Amino acid sequence: MKLLKVISLCALFLLVITSCSDSEKLIVNNFDISRYSELEKSLTSDYAAFANGLRSRNSNFNDKSSLTAVASEYFGKLTDRYSAFIDTYENVKGKDISRITSAHALTGNQKEKIEEIISSIGLFDNSTDFKLYLSDQFKSIADSDINSVDKDFLLSYIISYKVTLDFIENNLDLIETEKINGRVNKEDSSWWKDWGKCAAGIVGSAVTTGATLGLGGAVVGTVALPVVGTVSGAVVGAVAGAIGGALVGAATFCD
Repeated sequence: MKLLKVISLCALFLLVITSCSDSEKLIVNNFDISRYSELEKSLTSDYAAFANGLRSRNSNFNDKSSLTAVASEYFGKLTDRYSAFIDTYENVKGKDISRITSAHALTGNQKEKIEEIISSIGLFDNSTDFKLYLSDQFKSIADSDINSVDKDFLLSYIISYKVTLDFIENNLDLIETEKINGRVNKEDSSWWKDWGKCAAGIVGSAVTTGATLGLGGAVVGTVALPVVGTVSGAVVGAVAGAIGGALVGAATFCD
């Protein structure tokens, strides 16, 4: 009788473990990526607002007073989004972005993937191909079984990076490119080869800073979706600081 009870308890224990394992797999396989569509929309809207606000002031990303005025009007001075923007902007403005990024406590998975992505920039002859590469990376990570914290961070990073590259390419008039490693020909169709690769590498590091501070180590499933707005504000602030700081911190692809 005792043996039967022991066998029954063992069977129950194994059933519980199996159920937990299956639940974890279910969570991974059904990772909600709608969060990143919301982030894409939020970032696109935020960047558009800053572009319109700067143009209405006949200004650009190098003008701190105009940037902070636009941020205050658009986000609202007492909001978390405004605070996130200001914090990351001040963290990045005029500093070596590569050193700032390395100071953040990224996990091994996060650091390895970000380094892989940024170091791949030099392999592409145009921004379109690089953004397609980012899309492939997004799908690969979304389908992977890495832990939810790393997955959320990396997917947020990739979406933010793609939207930022689109914004830069379509708003070259707001960037003082003559300050970027001596490159001045922003009207040339070969802007990617001219200075775009350099900008993309440094902006990629700025996006890392924005995503890191915006997410604040949040675990997927424990934070309501509105945190997307805070992440977006943080990313825009970091990128604005990098662009306004003449993209300080040239990497190996800035020759």
